[in-house]
Amino acid sequence: METSCMRDWLLWQALWMPNKRLTWVFTEKKFEHGIIHHGKALLAKGLMQGSHPKQVQDIKQFLEIARRKDAKSGRIKKNGSQTKFKVRCSRYLYTLVINDAAKAEKLKQSLPPTLSIETIKN
Repeated sequence: METSCMRDWLLWQALWMPNKRLTWVFTEKKFEHGIIHHGKALLAKGLMQGSHPKQVQDIKQFLEIARRKDAKSGRIKKNGSQTKFKVRCSRYLYTLVINDAAKAEKLKQSLPPTLSIETIKN
């Protein structure tokens, strides 16, 4: 397939199927690994930075995420009766919302000591 035809096909795929991941992108007369999003070539090193945040519903799952190697930092934000726990990993920002103050305090004590945690009160 000619390079211009391949480029047109990739752009068509990106515009009409924006959720489909494409693994090869035409850039500077050669193919490089990356993805296409809304007609723009976004080269990635395997993962895209600045992805959408993910909300976690399960406390055990959140603790597993917080204990991962790629967990960089954590934030605890208290809004009245609601407490939000956020963990920044290499790809996503994971959020857990807890409405029970006792559970929130237990979870705060269960977070790994290696994780740098910032507490924010509103």
